[in-house]
Amino acid sequence: MESRELIRPVLLSSSLLIFLCILLSVYSPILGFYIPLILLCFDFFNLKKLRYFLCIISIFSCAFFAASRNVISGNSYDDLLNVYYPAYLDIINGGSIFVSGSSGGVEFLFYGYLKAVYYLFDIRTQTGLIFFVSIFCLIGFYIWLEKFGTENVSDRKKSLCIASALGLFGFFSTSQIMRQCFSTVFVLFSISYFEKGNKFKFSLFFILASISHMVSIVIIPLVIIIKRNNKKINALIAVLAILFSVFFPIVTLIIVQYNLLGSASIKMLYYFAIPNGVSGGLITTFTKLLIIMMLFGWFFFSNMHKNYKSLMFFGGIIYLSLLPIPQASERLLQILSTFLVGYLAFLSTYKISNIYRVLLAAFLLYRIFVFGPFLPDGNLAFMDFWKTYPWSSDDAFYYLKYIR
Repeated sequence: MESRELIRPVLLSSSLLIFLCILLSVYSPILGFYIPLILLCFDFFNLKKLRYFLCIISIFSCAFFAASRNVISGNSYDDLLNVYYPAYLDIINGGSIFVSGSSGGVEFLFYGYLKAVYYLFDIRTQTGLIFFVSIFCLIGFYIWLEKFGTENVSDRKKSLCIASALGLFGFFSTSQIMRQCFSTVFVLFSISYFEKGNKFKFSLFFILASISHMVSIVIIPLVIIIKRNNKKINALIAVLAILFSVFFPIVTLIIVQYNLLGSASIKMLYYFAIPNGVSGGLITTFTKLLIIMMLFGWFFFSNMHKNYKSLMFFGGIIYLSLLPIPQASERLLQILSTFLVGYLAFLSTYKISNIYRVLLAAFLLYRIFVFGPFLPDGNLAFMDFWKTYPWSSDDAFYYLKYIR
């Protein structure tokens, strides 16, 4: 009888929190995204079902947040408007999902997903395209977190782990490097199943990742090798990355001058044509976080996750080494800069998690103001949020009408 009396207030309080978060998300995606995660930082009741509900609210709100960006920029480096949306229009008008510009049609799974989205939801707008790519990435990442990411994490810290991972997720990228974001979901599962010794599921997700984005063929073994924490091999890879970065301009010019790769040679000039500003702001943000995580991780990293410590340190060195080559770091180690940044931030402060709870909650609260009412005009005008619809409104579900 006493246990029932104790459980009842907890259930009522949990239901009230869920209702309030849903209400916030109805009128403001940014509040619906960050407020549930702030609540998870403190995890007052330590209930799995409460965490599930709060995360789902946060995930859908985040996808609507991402979809609010400026979709009429006219910027020549905007992949959404210049690559993915034209391909999407072609597909919904009867074109093939085997797009020749994506490794000769090999990377077809992403476009197959877009075709399914069109048939199921009749989506025709850029905003809707961003939403459905973002929601796939976020839900896939969340499932991975619950299944693999929270292994060997104390029950009292699991909600904090997920709040950190989702709160720092790089949703900026889901409207730009869409195919690679899509494939990274499969990359995460492939690596985890390899570590579990499940060859069939490893192979399945390896194939799914590869036919989404061919760079996965390089990323998956690279991450597996780094996570094995063989310091000699990892140091060798880091040195090779540094040498590659130093000599890349010379090698590229030789390839182009002598046409060593045939028709593909001219594509090497792409890396010289990209201005640093296109991805510089996002890269700078992650670089700062990476350095901070390395400093904290040196002292406070979880003892149960040494493989991720190796990934953070050696992967981080490789990432920093490749920064002089435009987009190389982001392409090769997007799994770090977009998906695992918040997860690694949590593991880096695992031994001082109570302090991290407060810091993360304060940071997420700060983001509400910075990305909401006080969002400044950035250098990347085409990434401006709340250009399609405002960050809040008096109309319930006001953002839905922009999706289709």
